[in-house]
Amino acid sequence: MIRLTFDIELGYEIIGFPSDFIFNIHAAHTTQQTIVSEQLTLSQPVTPAIFTDPTFGTRYMRLNASPGSLTVHYGATVDLTHHAEQPENLYEVPIAQLPPEVLRYIYPSRYCQSDRFGRLATWEFAHFPPGYARVAAIQDWVRRRTAFLSGSTNSNTSAADTVVEQAGVCRDFAHLMIALCRAMNIPARFVTGIDYGAAPEPGSDRFSCLRRSVFEPPLVRFRPHRHFTSDGIDSPRHRARRR
Repeated sequence: MIRLTFDIELGYEIIGFPSDFIFNIHAAHTTQQTIVSEQLTLSQPVTPAIFTDPTFGTRYMRLNASPGSLTVHYGATVDLTHHAEQPENLYEVPIAQLPPEVLRYIYPSRYCQSDRFGRLATWEFAHFPPGYARVAAIQDWVRRRTAFLSGSTNSNTSAADTVVEQAGVCRDFAHLMIALCRAMNIPARFVTGIDYGAAPEPGSDRFSCLRRSVFEPPLVRFRPHRHFTSDGIDSPRHRARRR
């Protein structure tokens, strides 16, 4: 079990009219993550609505803020129970045996057009052993040919764009890896988290984009733009700011 303490502060200037916000900053309630304590502070006198996704335990906060400054501060202490497994024990799950709740993660989406990657994925990755080795090969392929370049993409950038431009930020790396996995019928989805111990410069994002793939046992996390290791957590407290 690992206990982590973190806090996040976000700042906004609202001009002219009230604005609606939806935040995804609360620690999730999952079978492997227990929230020991948490605190939320808002600089405006508003009452937020907080709701939980019943499938993954992700929590969202919705509020309406008045013109002026808005500061949102959230802090939490969580206990994590990790599941460790040897790579050779991670197998691809045939489509016929996939749990129904993950079938949607083999379909193309707005940012992960896996239906456009079938030929490329087959050419590059079909010869790798099924399972962990194939997904690791996809990760290495994306990292070798894609440069991390802050500000190089926008909210319209998709996996297909990243293949052409060969540059992006963490979400673009993740979108491309997801699209390639799905093209190989490996369910994959996008998650975010806080990268403990990361340097503040671009390329070591404190808000990290992770990609999860379904194997047997079911879920494995991969860092898209560098290798993720559990012993890389070397800071007991981490502050992430966005303004």
